[in-house]
Amino acid sequence: MPTTPPGSQRTTSLPPDNDTGPNNLQNFPGITSARLTTRRIGGHRRKVTLIKGTLNSEADKTYNVQFFGSPEADNPPNTTPTGYGEGKTFLGQKNVTTNTSGDATFTFSTRKKVPKGQVVTATATNLSTGDTSEFSKACMVPGVPCL
Repeated sequence: MPTTPPGSQRTTSLPPDNDTGPNNLQNFPGITSARLTTRRIGGHRRKVTLIKGTLNSEADKTYNVQFFGSPEADNPPNTTPTGYGEGKTFLGQKNVTTNTSGDATFTFSTRKKVPKGQVVTATATNLSTGDTSEFSKACMVPGVPCL
């Protein structure tokens, strides 16, 4: 489920996020790492997918960041692969709030496993306007660093 139509150009996430255009050109998150790890949940050790990243957007706003897993990064037929994401499997979501500079960091974990060699991506939705970003750059599991 790509958010950029085939053949169209991807927008660039640039600070400060005061752009105009579709969805006010909402910046997409940057995923800095994605890996499988073990966490203690309910007294048991469980495998989880751990995703870390950043968002730079409007200052002092809350955003819903949604996370997705896919077998590979965006690779439309008859075009150059973009390295950005798609959203085959919804992994979950987390709200983050930017600081006075418009920056936020996040750590998200889910019991939904993204197998090694597959990718994770994310989108960000401004909760006050409903504007949603394009998919982030894809990060392969395990991916340190991803950006």
